[in-house]
Amino acid sequence: ANTSLLKGYAHGTDRMHKALGLFQQMYASKNKRDHPNVRTLNTFLRGCLWQATTIVPTTDTDDNKHDDVCCGGVVASEAVWQLCQRKNKGKIEKNKLHFDGSSYEYSIQILCYALLVDRARARIQEMSEDVNVQSDESSFCEGMASAHVALARAYALLDRRKEGKNAANEAMSFVERISNKKDMIAAATSSEQDSKNAGPLRARTVGGKRAWSSNTKGDNNQRSNSNSLFRGHKISELKNEAKAILRYLEKEKKSRVDKTLMAKLLETRLIYLGGGGSTELNQTDDSNFSSPSPDRNSKQLRIQTMISNWFSFGLAASKEQNPMLPKLLDSDGRIANLGALEIIEKSKFLRGNLRKHTVIADDGVIDFSSVFVGVDGIERKKDSSKNETLPLCLELGAGSGDWIVSQAQTNRNANYVSVELRADRVAQTFSKSVINSSDCPLVNLCCVGSECVTFLKRIKAGTISKVFVNHPEPPLQTGTFEEADVVDGNEHAHMLNSSTLTAVAGCMKANGGGELIIVTDNRWYANLISKTLLKVMRERKVSLVSKDLNASELRQGERFQNVNGDIVQVYVGQPCEAIGHRRPSSFQGNGVSYFDRLWRTGAGSHAEVRDRFIIVMVSRSKSFKETTKGNKASEEVLNQQSQVKTRKVYKEKSDKKTKKKRSKSK
Repeated sequence: ANTSLLKGYAHGTDRMHKALGLFQQMYASKNKRDHPNVRTLNTFLRGCLWQATTIVPTTDTDDNKHDDVCCGGVVASEAVWQLCQRKNKGKIEKNKLHFDGSSYEYSIQILCYALLVDRARARIQEMSEDVNVQSDESSFCEGMASAHVALARAYALLDRRKEGKNAANEAMSFVERISNKKDMIAAATSSEQDSKNAGPLRARTVGGKRAWSSNTKGDNNQRSNSNSLFRGHKISELKNEAKAILRYLEKEKKSRVDKTLMAKLLETRLIYLGGGGSTELNQTDDSNFSSPSPDRNSKQLRIQTMISNWFSFGLAASKEQNPMLPKLLDSDGRIANLGALEIIEKSKFLRGNLRKHTVIADDGVIDFSSVFVGVDGIERKKDSSKNETLPLCLELGAGSGDWIVSQAQTNRNANYVSVELRADRVAQTFSKSVINSSDCPLVNLCCVGSECVTFLKRIKAGTISKVFVNHPEPPLQTGTFEEADVVDGNEHAHMLNSSTLTAVAGCMKANGGGELIIVTDNRWYANLISKTLLKVMRERKVSLVSKDLNASELRQGERFQNVNGDIVQVYVGQPCEAIGHRRPSSFQGNGVSYFDRLWRTGAGSHAEVRDRFIIVMVSRSKSFKETTKGNKASEEVLNQQSQVKTRKVYKEKSDKKTKKKRSKSK
């Protein structure tokens, strides 16, 4: 029960301080059954991987002194790792918490994103010597490959060429070990079969990862095939990233980024406002999102972004300074609190940086003219007046950044901003803007870690030219694609809800100057998004109109319309120049993002392998003539239609339940 509660904290949004408090409480419990186990630890570490270090406001005051506490990310993960190491030094074997492959992998990834390479290298050594991890060769090789790629990436960002090449080559050797044994991936994804003793469904834990086995052969084969596709794809991605790092490190020194320039890029091209593992149910209501003022003023926000970069994204390491991680206070698991102001006072660099920090304006809005300012050593000139005129393009839910990095590299006449909830993906996008770019680094890309609406409320209204959303994660899918619907006040928990779409429309340039481009491989979700758009256009008076597209790569799909005359046209085909997707010169037809490449392998039960469903909405121009005015009569008709449909759905559900009861009684 405690582990489930901890998962809710750790995998939610900005609640790692509660997860840490619960972990400490479990650790100090006198009841041994309440002590954390390896699954508890891995759940906590995943939360630290997905949420960078942030500051938590404190309520206690002492002599009128107030200092926010740093929590989450590498600060929390290293504190908990120390607790578990202390627990494992005891003489009683049953009280020990043995790390598994996932424990090491999560911990190493967190350290590498923070550019704490010496700690990461030592942890990899511990992993290689742990007999519990070595017992499963396939998982061990995969974990070591992933760990060495992360280490090589961190060395590359610190411009430590020799160590980076060694780590990348080590990663390649582990990938080769897997490739040389064709059955290794299958072995890693298969569960132990024991159909004689197994119940209808059972779970087995290996290395902290859960695999399901069933007594139904067809279901088990389908799951095994899906897992095999995923694991094979992961190995392929690791191999490609290791090669990219090696190519970068082979460049001449003048073509690479040194630590001084890296620090400047972290100050201006990476902004972390908060994050987590998933969009929560309560995030479909506008009242749950913070606005720029007054609860969190500009100075507090500047401290927040600086602390996140300092600890979780390597700003301290790039400045060759000790990040000052917390230490244990006693054997009961108490951890010394890190005050944000205390950290700043101890660092001359942070004190000076806070005074000149201009990315966050005084009104709490992000100043993109300061974000995309020129930097010494980069080809972009320091004349910010030119940068202000460049189109500003966003990608919401940017994932690990493959697509937006390729777009920013292909189109230097626009500034791009990636927005992603998970901190590890923000770090990956930032590293790719340095390592994967032919012209190092990309100066027209800024990486933001935030929930979408929280970020959009910090953008000046009417300033965004294009908003891209590629392969957004659908909510829990039920029913056929025709049944996808939006019930008033009861929206699914997903990124493109009414609040997000309303906020997007408010940021877009007016009079046809702004576009919203959505691409998904899920037909059911495309229908749900279309109906959500119609809802906000009707209820919230959002001024958007569907764009007519005429391209050989696209054909018209389903068309949706409400009684106001608002239309959403879905197109079917492939993303192309007509919707603002630029094709990189190196494109080989295998997808331009991690998930696009994954779905092309056939993974995903609700995904199309080739076809994409595309929606393009444009800000309504003043010259646009509405075909139907939204008068009171039409509103009443729409409400009546909605009520009839709702009653029909409830009646169908009731009839199904009645039939089931009758069949059981017979």
